[in-house]
Amino acid sequence: MPVDNEQKEAVEETGSHTTGSSSNGISTQKSNRRANTAMDEDEEQENMSRKRSRNESSSSSSTSASSASSFSVLSTSSASSSGLSTYSATSSVPSTSSSTTRSSTSSKTRKSNSHSKVDVIPSRNLRSAITPIVTTFEFPDAPKEVVFPDGYKLYSHALRKSGYPEPLIIVECLEDDSLRQTVDTSRVQIVNEYECQLPVACNDAREAQKKGLWQSTAKFPGIPDRKNSDNQYKRVHNKKRCWFVQGVFERYDDSSRLSVQYEGFSTIIDQDVQEIKTSAPEAYYMYKIRDAFLRRIERKGSEEEKKNAKKMRLLMDEDVEFEFLDHNSPFWLLQDLTYFHTALQRQHKLGPLIYVALDGVTLPKAFSNESNYNTLQYSPINVFKSITYKRCIEKDENKPFLKLIENKLEELFEPSNCENKEKCVCNRRFNALYFNQSNNLIPDEDGLLNFRHFDSCEKRIVVECSDECGCSSECPRRNLQRGQQIPLIIYHEGRAGFGVRAGAPIKGGQFICEYVGEGYYKDLDCGEEEKAPVDSGEDIAASDKDTSYESDFQTMDQRLIICASKIGNVARFLNHRCDPNVVFIETYSRELEADVLIPRISVYALKDISFGEPLCLCYYDLTDAKSEVGGIKCECGSLNCIEWLPMER
Repeated sequence: MPVDNEQKEAVEETGSHTTGSSSNGISTQKSNRRANTAMDEDEEQENMSRKRSRNESSSSSSTSASSASSFSVLSTSSASSSGLSTYSATSSVPSTSSSTTRSSTSSKTRKSNSHSKVDVIPSRNLRSAITPIVTTFEFPDAPKEVVFPDGYKLYSHALRKSGYPEPLIIVECLEDDSLRQTVDTSRVQIVNEYECQLPVACNDAREAQKKGLWQSTAKFPGIPDRKNSDNQYKRVHNKKRCWFVQGVFERYDDSSRLSVQYEGFSTIIDQDVQEIKTSAPEAYYMYKIRDAFLRRIERKGSEEEKKNAKKMRLLMDEDVEFEFLDHNSPFWLLQDLTYFHTALQRQHKLGPLIYVALDGVTLPKAFSNESNYNTLQYSPINVFKSITYKRCIEKDENKPFLKLIENKLEELFEPSNCENKEKCVCNRRFNALYFNQSNNLIPDEDGLLNFRHFDSCEKRIVVECSDECGCSSECPRRNLQRGQQIPLIIYHEGRAGFGVRAGAPIKGGQFICEYVGEGYYKDLDCGEEEKAPVDSGEDIAASDKDTSYESDFQTMDQRLIICASKIGNVARFLNHRCDPNVVFIETYSRELEADVLIPRISVYALKDISFGEPLCLCYYDLTDAKSEVGGIKCECGSLNCIEWLPMER
């Protein structure tokens, strides 16, 4: 397992954990290694200092503070344009009793003589804040349902992997298109035009979108722009019995409690750690990944990143300010992207995403609703037009297997690492379709590809198993079908914009995710570079179309393009590096022979990647490097950087 030398992995206190690379039994789960718990000396010193500071504060606190209830609330008020912020200690479940409230007219409340003070009331069971860095664990399969003494329950169902089948592709059809009557709608989702929607499980967010009084200044596809305000929260906190945890954050003063954001509410609650770990373990898991990543940045980032990482981890700065109380701030908007995109991912049984920006950036331009940007519609699966889908049906790949191998020589094929080696047809299928056209990359028994002699100029393809092979979903040759299981962090990389970082250690040759987008065709009759204009109902890419997010196929269909400019998933944020650590691989993959075979693109790791490390592709054929006059300056920073990219200014 690749491990950052400066980062020590730890085992979660509540059970054994794996690398999180896959919940389906391949690769790193087979080894099921446990990591050792450790802390950096500097970090331990920092935590001891914080502990001493808390003890001094506790010894000088008033009698009323020391005897107050251990439940408190940190909230933001939308009722006042001045940004009123409150911190309250109360005696029941999510509550905002005003008896001990302190407020200020500033959006941030400081502990200083020039501002209104905030009473921070520590828990009676204050303990050490030393927390091991955890990078290797996964969602529990069956969280417990617990009814707490006050009669309420906590959940994080939207972050749990769905137990229901989801479609494999989305097809845009006109109302009178005959395709609507012929496809299996459990496998193919038919829409007039694709728009990212709220995840099915997010009912509280859907209700708040209708009735919420707090409104965001930003609008993003599939993200609600309304939430229940503090006043609405106060009216329902004693009546509502089921609370859905959206986000969890560390408390600077008490490691036995966490600050909690609930789905559909702008109010931030302070709650017991054990309650969250027991009843909303998925949300706790997301918190531990983000916490470990921010701690890594605190050790390795720039000075600005280190400072902001600590502030965002604790929601406070060194002056003990309550930070980020404005829910229109980029911080909270990125939390919404994290939650709702992860919920959409989990709906398709895929791994979580975490958005982080530490340099004061507003939001990903892809999600901007400004007129000069295309607003990204997030989708975990490809979106094709009806005509593109029909083109795929006509390809040889969709012929029945027995018809495909008719009159084909089958003497030459490599051994398979399928679970059902005797009946696997993957290599026979490769020989029938692509022999002498491409390299057949065969995963080993752990599902890993061998890139030891990798040549970026060679054509390559992975052929995955289907029901024809008679193997299970755990088969090493079904990586893309299982999809992304590794947590991925979408992190702002300064001038390079948002990029992708590993949310868990990744092995060389391991499947990471799919490159998802819209399916287009290029018109080869117009020449390699030229594209025909789009006709009504056609799928030929326009001549003036932005090609920045296009990826084509060299083996399966040389006319097909997957473009993530307007519709895409996490892979669209992969940045360029002349010395890449991930690569695109064309993939033949369908679970059932009855499914239409759609050419797909997998992202695999070329080498071991440690937790928090950037994932980078090489966008170009580096042998075509431009001169300073004709190209664009590359700033990837790799040792073999070509300096000038082969693309026009």
